[in-house]
Order: sequence, then C-alpha cells, then structure tokens
Amino acid sequence: MYILYKNLSKNFLNYLKDFYRKLENIYNSKMNYFTKC
Repeated sequence: MYILYKNLSKNFLNYLKDFYRKLENIYNSKMNYFTKC
C-alpha cells in the first residue's frame, strides 16, 4: 500500500512539473510575441 502511494505521489509530482513547464513555455512565447510588436 505504501509503495503504491509513493508511486502515485511521484507520478503526480512529475505531472505537476510537466504542467508547470508547459505553462512556462506558453508564458515565454506570449512574452516574446508581445515584445516583438
């Protein structure tokens, strides 16, 4: 049971990191777009 929980939390952390990275990419591209204008 504990191992399962550990795996879930690890996957969740990875998911959050991935999500954050995507947000950051979107944010950066928007900023680049606005600075070009």
